[in-house]
Amino acid sequence: MFHDSTQRKYWLFDSAADLTRRRDNVNRQFKDKMLFNEPHQGCSYLTVKEEVTMVTYHIRKLLEFCTQFKPPVPRSAIGTAVTYLKRFYLVTSVMDFHPKDIYLACAFVAFKVEEYNLSADAFAEVLPKEHQKKIADFVLAVELTIMQKLAFHMIVHSPFRPLEGFLVDMKTKCPQIPSPDSLRKVADKFLMHSFYSDVSLLYPPSQLALAALRHSAIHQKVDIDVYIKGVLLSKEEASKVDSLMKKLEEIEAIVKKNVIPLSKIMQPIELKLSQCRNNDNNPDNERFWRKRKKDKTSDTPPNKKRKTEEAEGEGCDSEDIFGPLAKRK
Repeated sequence: MFHDSTQRKYWLFDSAADLTRRRDNVNRQFKDKMLFNEPHQGCSYLTVKEEVTMVTYHIRKLLEFCTQFKPPVPRSAIGTAVTYLKRFYLVTSVMDFHPKDIYLACAFVAFKVEEYNLSADAFAEVLPKEHQKKIADFVLAVELTIMQKLAFHMIVHSPFRPLEGFLVDMKTKCPQIPSPDSLRKVADKFLMHSFYSDVSLLYPPSQLALAALRHSAIHQKVDIDVYIKGVLLSKEEASKVDSLMKKLEEIEAIVKKNVIPLSKIMQPIELKLSQCRNNDNNPDNERFWRKRKKDKTSDTPPNKKRKTEEAEGEGCDSEDIFGPLAKRK
């Protein structure tokens, strides 16, 4: 269940300011490291805003990449891949690992976790032929690095399952909404667009799903409040209902105002990044492969044993809807 998960405990934050502080720290730590290791480099480093723009742009690339597979990649696997990418850059600078490489590695690991199984070679087959071998080698080389950066918290609770749970609940308990399935298409589109924002790091999956349904209902002039207030929260105090409705409005506002960066905006950031990135983690540089070869010969095989989280159930409960029951440790 979500409220027992590492996602709730470690990757759900109290405010956007918390995320900004984390990104500021990551940016500053990278600069300090590079100034210590290469004091004469003299480049202009990316700002935190530029790093966020770079990650957001490559979320779009990741979503486009996931459409190229047959059979189609499940929504849960896509959501997991995007989540890994976002979490990775809460602990690592864009200047340390370029998102154009890492989004592919995150997808590869997410596909494994969500049991959309492909070999590295099959995974790379959808890419241009001249890049296939390098990418296949790269995703295998950094697979463990991805998991380490994520603290081996690999289970991701996406909003798609509670979305389906709410629709089933509407069908059985709320005859005032005659065709709940008609809300799915716009709600799905809302959730896919939400990937470009930070809402998945700030709100539980069930709140995201409910916000998506509310957005769809407003779009189609369906009174979903008869379900939210009259069925789902019928036994709750008015203050709790008001608090939840406020959160749903916040989610919708964040997602609707989000802007996907255009390619022309990326060009000066890319140029700047090319001059200040860490070539030890650049697969186009021989330093990367020499370092990986050295690490491979000296490392002890890691302990792959890890504690798994309880399987998530369909739908959601009030603990999830109203948010975390306790502060993260």
